[in-house]
Amino acid sequence: MPSTPDLLNARERMNLLLMDERPDRVPAAPLITSHAAAVSGINVTTYCTDGAAMGKAHVAAYEEYGHDLLCLFTVVAMVAEAMGAELLYRDGHLPVLQRPPVGRDGDLSRLRVPNPQRDGSMPAILEATEYCFSRLAHLVPVGVFVAAPFSTAALLRGVEGFMEDLVDAPQRATDLIALATEATIPFIDAVICEGGLPVLVDPLASCSVISPVMYGRHALPAQQKLISHLHRYDMDVMLHICGRTEGVLHLLPATGAELISIDQVELGAVCAAVGDRMRVVGNVSPTEVMAGGTPDEVEEAVVRCIYTAANAPKGFVASTGCELPYHTPRENVHAFIRGVRAAGAYWPTARRNRFGDGAPAVRVE
Repeated sequence: MPSTPDLLNARERMNLLLMDERPDRVPAAPLITSHAAAVSGINVTTYCTDGAAMGKAHVAAYEEYGHDLLCLFTVVAMVAEAMGAELLYRDGHLPVLQRPPVGRDGDLSRLRVPNPQRDGSMPAILEATEYCFSRLAHLVPVGVFVAAPFSTAALLRGVEGFMEDLVDAPQRATDLIALATEATIPFIDAVICEGGLPVLVDPLASCSVISPVMYGRHALPAQQKLISHLHRYDMDVMLHICGRTEGVLHLLPATGAELISIDQVELGAVCAAVGDRMRVVGNVSPTEVMAGGTPDEVEEAVVRCIYTAANAPKGFVASTGCELPYHTPRENVHAFIRGVRAAGAYWPTARRNRFGDGAPAVRVE
């Protein structure tokens, strides 16, 4: 597909979207996290533990792809680790939770409110944020993905035990979420001081894991508290929830987030349900399409997303449903950006398009 040249840089494009103005085209924001390490030729362990290496990786990825949002991130257990959870680091692999610090007795005394300058991988992320901001802030927003309190609490207790507590000991779960919220605020403050834009990620708040009732009772209030805190900085907030979210679409505007990043849910349904109140971000499959498809399949998938979201009143950001795997073919990421540029602006016209009469055409400037 032929693409058109950009008229704006990424920062200008995203700023217009957040001001409810139409940018030159749909922003292209595939969730490039550890894949940046593959671009720069380092392994995942170095990426997660060396802030300078992480920053250089994201600069290299931006220089190669020209995407519209940097996505600095290590693992969901990042805040939990800084509070006392033990992670297993294996060379060349993302760290995984090895030992949650909260046992069946619910004793929270072993947990600490972390010092972002000292504990866990927080210092590395802050160093990477400062590195990227100092070099690219005039061109592209520096997003920093931060685990929301519900997911952090689940990893502090251990997911299975935490799910049991939600039913059998709900006050214990509530207390743990409250402590996780308290521990997250100093880190997001530090991220902002380094020039980063915190993006909240809450994968374990998905309807793939908990019921809509549990989401509304336990995850939503913690999201609201952090988003309200971020609004004190007069910034728009993006919330990402992995997996399925159909059951909580009606609750998502209550989070206060201005952008909702979606995963395994039908894009048109999201736009219809919340598109007049939230900017929708999504949702090309990161595994089946981005990692496993061909460049042509990637282009077609991203263009279809743009066609589907063409009439979202608050606007749309073309993205992936979750973070890209480390080994995603680089030609597929280029195809994603190429597809967005080929689709152009995101309002429909009456002309036919290559997918036939069933999909609205998107005007190419």
